[in-house]
Amino acid sequence: MRGSSKRLLAGIAGMLLLVLVGTAGILILGKNQENISGGPGTYWSQEEGKILEIDREKGEITIQRMEDEKEVLLDCSKESVMEDITLNPYNPGDQIKYYFWPYEASEDRIKVEKLFKLTIEGIF
Repeated sequence: MRGSSKRLLAGIAGMLLLVLVGTAGILILGKNQENISGGPGTYWSQEEGKILEIDREKGEITIQRMEDEKEVLLDCSKESVMEDITLNPYNPGDQIKYYFWPYEASEDRIKVEKLFKLTIEGIF
């Protein structure tokens, strides 16, 4: 009987360990999927381009997309984005990467959620 009890306790302890490891794995994976909620149109898209013009008062940047060299207007105004985007560090000629929701984009105007400079002066 004692051997059976020890095996039963070991089995229960093993099952609890598996449940804990599985739960920890799910929590870790969940944290790495920022801004993803599932379903069509709910994933952020990203593209790269070269800044042609900046209108700091309106919060707009005209770029040339890298993918197809088409000119597109990026709307970075405070009214259209979740977080403030400061345009001060950006200048014409800078290479940028921008993130947006596909349902917030048309062929020639994109409401940008995040913006990053790809070029570092003096290196490129």
